[in-house]
Amino acid sequence: MRAIALLILLAACSFAYVQPPFSNVSEHNDALAPFLLNSTCLDDNATRTPTYDNPISCAEMELLTAYPSVDRRISGEQDASLLWRYAYGAEHYMERTVDTGECLNTYQEFLHNVTPIANTTLLAVRNYTFSLDSNPAYVPAAALAPAIGQNATFRLEGALVFAYMRVSTVGTYYCNQENVCTCVYNVYVDYVNFTRDFRQNLTYDVEGGAVPHFLATPALAEQWARNNLFGDLAFSNREFYFANLTLDNATLGTARMRSFNITNGSSGAWGIISSPETNSTNLDVVQTRTTRFVPATVDDSGKAFNYVYSFSSSYSGTGTHNLTLSFGDEFGNNFSRNFTIASRLLTFSNSTGEDGSTNISDRSVYRPSAPPIEMSFSPMAPGIGVLGALILLFLLFRK
Repeated sequence: MRAIALLILLAACSFAYVQPPFSNVSEHNDALAPFLLNSTCLDDNATRTPTYDNPISCAEMELLTAYPSVDRRISGEQDASLLWRYAYGAEHYMERTVDTGECLNTYQEFLHNVTPIANTTLLAVRNYTFSLDSNPAYVPAAALAPAIGQNATFRLEGALVFAYMRVSTVGTYYCNQENVCTCVYNVYVDYVNFTRDFRQNLTYDVEGGAVPHFLATPALAEQWARNNLFGDLAFSNREFYFANLTLDNATLGTARMRSFNITNGSSGAWGIISSPETNSTNLDVVQTRTTRFVPATVDDSGKAFNYVYSFSSSYSGTGTHNLTLSFGDEFGNNFSRNFTIASRLLTFSNSTGEDGSTNISDRSVYRPSAPPIEMSFSPMAPGIGVLGALILLFLLFRK
């Protein structure tokens, strides 16, 4: 059974997905979550031999992943889950004896309990603090939304508190009047705490928001029918992984820009990484990462964007065409934009089309000719300044 489970794990992590496998990852991490609390220490280098004065052999606490996420990107429009873990090794009973030469004192140490204290602050435009009292912890979209287009950092401030009860049996050497000596023992009980503190940051880019467009080609939604080109610019705080372009409801071009794989961390938590992919048919897509670019001439909201996407294609035909560009981000959000573009042939003297047709009344197919412009030219008489310059040059350069 263990071999079968391992094969399933290897298959899941090595298989390339055409879309983010969020359900696979969520189901796995949700099932793993209860076993991550009070689990086994993973860092062998931090393990030490326990002693009476320090009975803790190891202590670990960390944030593992927030999901759904891809790479280090998370949506600011969806609730998220934050997976975490803690582990420790501690002796349940320790004993130390001290021989004073007269009495043998005994010191005993009993582990009473271990208390995890884990608080996380989401550092964003507005900070949001919550306790890790469940696994995975719930992170509402409202806490992530203010950070769309920026970074959000989960900051762990945690501790493991080890409470021990100490029982000390301490003898006092006593001799009576007959000079008979013995040890009189007293028992003392006290409590001591050993604390291990933890600090960690886990940072993500937060995606979401509107996607304004700019029709770059043809800029005026009209073009020469013998060179039909389409070019659109989209500004976003999202990464897109597929795009489709239709012409009058028929597929004109398709593109797939990324594929996805599952990763398996040392603690067993799964994540998703993306890889660039070039798989397109008559639709070129170029992604440019910007630095908080504000396209003032396209969008008057004043918002800044991290990505500029260029979509380009070509087609044939005359007349008015309806083109629809649709694309999707990695978190299941789909967008589309419709464009009405006129493709017209040129005409000569408003009588003949460049295709030889004399029936050019359909203005959606033929562009009217501009009337000829008559221009008159008058002879230019050189001024005195020009003549003077010519005479001077002649005098200077004559042999």
